[in-house]
Amino acid sequence: MIPPDTPLLEGTLAAMEEELFYDGLLFVNTGHSGWGTYLNMRLAGCRLLQGSPKGWEMMKRVLRLASPTYNWPEAVHVRSGGGSAGDGHHGWASAEWLLLVRAMLLSEEAGGPSIAPALPSEWLRVEGQVSVSQAPTRYGLLDYTLEWGDEGRTMRLDLEGHWRRKPGRVTWRVPGRVRSQPPGRRCAGASRARTRKPSSPSAPPSSAMRGSYGSAARCGSPATT
Repeated sequence: MIPPDTPLLEGTLAAMEEELFYDGLLFVNTGHSGWGTYLNMRLAGCRLLQGSPKGWEMMKRVLRLASPTYNWPEAVHVRSGGGSAGDGHHGWASAEWLLLVRAMLLSEEAGGPSIAPALPSEWLRVEGQVSVSQAPTRYGLLDYTLEWGDEGRTMRLDLEGHWRRKPGRVTWRVPGRVRSQPPGRRCAGASRARTRKPSSPSAPPSSAMRGSYGSAARCGSPATT
């Protein structure tokens, strides 16, 4: 695996976009003769890893190609909008979509989980929230609820980790910079999650972190931007 900030990845994606894309998506002119659905999802995932807004833009384009039951053919004909190759309801494409949604809301980096690493900025224009429940990670299960208002100027994160192995840190990635936070709270550097004692000797330890807004890094307290 190469790191997402390597120029090799950006150069490859840029070359593909210049030579092989049609109307914002990869057009596979060999075999598929259409927009390869799962292939475009994989490329969108690369853009999400980079933190590029192109990832969400590709996701929206692919979503518009979904059937009423939110399935995709293996490839989509650029004129008819129907399938041009492969399975009508392609299981691989459905699996790739689930991986994309996870990549937006939760990823795992060196040292620990990353919360909301690719949250679309347009979501923040109206008040809303996102909840993740029982998400498996290499450290254990993770729950969180992220709420925002005032066009994303205020955010609140409630997080609970049921760790098998405590991570070195939990990273919260959000747009903007921290402008204010309650007295005595900390919202810079690695967040310090409170660790609860297990309810029984066999129960896994869990931690809770509450916070709002961090400057695209780590946060552990309410704040405004």
